[in-house]
Amino acid sequence: MQLVATQGKSGRELGHSRSLVLGNSGPAFYTFLTMSLADQLGFRFAPPERRVWTVRALVAAVRTHVEREYTDAWVEGEISNFRAPDSGHLYFTLKDGNAQIRVVMFSSKARLLRFRPADGMQVIVRGRVTIYEDRGELQIAAEYLE
Repeated sequence: MQLVATQGKSGRELGHSRSLVLGNSGPAFYTFLTMSLADQLGFRFAPPERRVWTVRALVAAVRTHVEREYTDAWVEGEISNFRAPDSGHLYFTLKDGNAQIRVVMFSSKARLLRFRPADGMQVIVRGRVTIYEDRGELQIAAEYLE
């Protein structure tokens, strides 16, 4: 920052500067010339580049982030919309009073269950939170159900 003394009755001589009167020392005004942040730090800030995503790329990036963050989630709720097609996979919605999430349990895990899930059951699901990319929907890939 540079300190410049100017003579005059006001600090308006330097239109883009800020002026500051130090004490009652007569007509002298001391003006601090303002410097840009870039000059002060020695480098320039560039605005972020505009990035246009394809839908698939955005969903895949979010899926990667979600799967890294929520690898082992235990979630409690009520089963609704239960389906068990011939493939052996189980599909249902887990809900509570405020929200819902889809759950898939693949046949390799479903075969290990000691009970048959049904609509209205209160359960705890253990699994990996993921995103089903084809629909961009958050879901749980269940490993265990109690």
